[in-house]
Amino acid sequence: MARKSLMPMPTKGRTAPKLIATLVIVASLAIIVKHPNEAASWANAIGRWLDSALDGLVSFVQQL
Repeated sequence: MARKSLMPMPTKGRTAPKLIATLVIVASLAIIVKHPNEAASWANAIGRWLDSALDGLVSFVQQL
């Protein structure tokens, strides 16, 4: 006979991740609509940061 878990995990509790994702999307759209120039500069900065991180990772892998 299988042993019962003391604290059963909910199997259908997927509401919180969906709610958080929805809030992030709505907040992002609000920032883009209210402050388009600042949102564009933030996106540009994030893109430059990701580019430099990817370059560093490629450089590391090439040196292996």
